[in-house]
Amino acid sequence: MTMIKDLGEALATEPHSPSGLRHRVLSSTRPGTATVGRRSWLGRRGLVPVTAFAAVLLAATLVVYGRGGPVEPVDASADAPRLLLAAAETALAGPDLAPRPDQFVYVESVGSTMVEEYTGGLRDRLRLTGHHQESHERQVWWSVDGTRDGLVRLRPRGSDGVWEDLSLTAPQPPAAPAGLPEDAAGMREYLYRNSHGANPADQQAFITLGDLIKESYVPPRVLAAAFQAAAEIPGVEVVPHAVDAAGRPGVAVAREDDGLRAELIFDATTYRFLGARTIVVGRFEYLPRGTVRHASAVLRLAVVDQAGQHP
Repeated sequence: MTMIKDLGEALATEPHSPSGLRHRVLSSTRPGTATVGRRSWLGRRGLVPVTAFAAVLLAATLVVYGRGGPVEPVDASADAPRLLLAAAETALAGPDLAPRPDQFVYVESVGSTMVEEYTGGLRDRLRLTGHHQESHERQVWWSVDGTRDGLVRLRPRGSDGVWEDLSLTAPQPPAAPAGLPEDAAGMREYLYRNSHGANPADQQAFITLGDLIKESYVPPRVLAAAFQAAAEIPGVEVVPHAVDAAGRPGVAVAREDDGLRAELIFDATTYRFLGARTIVVGRFEYLPRGTVRHASAVLRLAVVDQAGQHP
């Protein structure tokens, strides 16, 4: 029998511790895709902050997003460094799950992607004939140390149909990478050193931050350092009103480049990470301004013993 406790409740009494769909979803979320092209964003598996915790005595350790620790209020019109430092404070209040190498990081999310439709073939020039949004539900199990086969389950959002299971063959990048910097200076160096896309350096570092916090687990000190480092990236601004793929409102930090604005969305009260999106804000091929090209929302993160196991 497992016992689950929401950290939102625990924090009040305990001290704080430092097919087409298949192809598109996999290609937009598997490691390395976010930093390949100039217009990629948040595709690579990254790391997700943990702001609520459930203690599980037997098979699994569950994190259900709840309130973070007491954080000084930040006005939505505040500059990006202040908001990111508040997010760092919330991250630091999260629990250290200390997953074992033989376990799996489970992430439940929803997302949407702009799908482009073309006509033409080998002898004819491809022509764009239309585009539409596709939304999906996603469950994924990543190996903590990357040495075990994982699993991803997909289905259209709002569907009651059967999930499509796809194997994630090892080796994979570890879902809980070791040795990440716990200080802002070291993390800033890490973000720039590990940014390998074709974007300008500052934009790519911001994209790498999004990769880092999306779909893996990092300890509270590392996550806090990541947000502190992001506060020092030039050109990052606040978007007072943002909505993630699950429809949750929040406030975002964002950076624009080449007609696109990459956003990381946080709860406007607790400053916990909610999700990300990419929006057209300038001249960008055929898409009008305001179009959401990609959006994602993390609903649950847990550590479990086996691929396919639910918390």
